[in-house]
Amino acid sequence: MPDEDFAARKLLCYRGIARLPLQALNYDHKIVREKHREISHENVKRLENRYEQVGCERLQEENVINAIVKDSDLVAALSTQGMSLDDMRNLQWPQDAPALEMEHVQCLSGMHRIEAARRYLNENDKWWIVRLFSYGQSRATQSSLVIPR
Repeated sequence: MPDEDFAARKLLCYRGIARLPLQALNYDHKIVREKHREISHENVKRLENRYEQVGCERLQEENVINAIVKDSDLVAALSTQGMSLDDMRNLQWPQDAPALEMEHVQCLSGMHRIEAARRYLNENDKWWIVRLFSYGQSRATQSSLVIPR
């Protein structure tokens, strides 16, 4: 797939960024199970130690994780915030991400970051910034979004 074609397909499925509760994030998607490495407890512990030293840095672009969601679920969550999909797509910075209540968000990256955050963060502060894509994308596009971290 040429780079321009790939970028266009990825952009077509891009929905925006959101602040989501950790309990909504899972790694059960078939592509993740096939492509992502097993959870490394050493890596999780390393990240926990880093979080203790410098914090989670959840608002840093390099720490934003990728996930796919059903458009109907996203539209429902956005409606409680008075937002549309177009509003969401226009957000550029993690600091602007709306806090959405969603369930069953299929993460494609950040497995170790999220596991460390679940262990480290206070119960009242368990959220992460997630870059959301719709299910309406090819397997190749979905696979490209799986970034083992």
